[in-house]
Amino acid sequence: KNIANNTVMIVSHKYGTDVAAVTDAALATAGNSYLAFYNAGALGPKGIAKRAVKDTAKAAIGVDQAEVDRRARVAPDKEQGIKDLMEVVETGEPSKKKG
Repeated sequence: KNIANNTVMIVSHKYGTDVAAVTDAALATAGNSYLAFYNAGALGPKGIAKRAVKDTAKAAIGVDQAEVDRRARVAPDKEQGIKDLMEVVETGEPSKKKG
């Protein structure tokens, strides 16, 4: 998107705002076309089969989707960082990390 914005600025400077507006629309159309093509690939037989197999496997092994979604929203080290901070606040010194 940054390349498209820079291109529009250059075209605006060189050819004027009318041509820049057309360039902006053309680049937006090209980007949207690419996204549509990319997303359509997920709707093909392979994409649908892959999704079905993944969902079935998750159900078979008992994955709790709500827990997976909760963990995905939290950065992996965020909880550990909070625990380390609380330990420093409580004890006054950082813990000795293994490793």
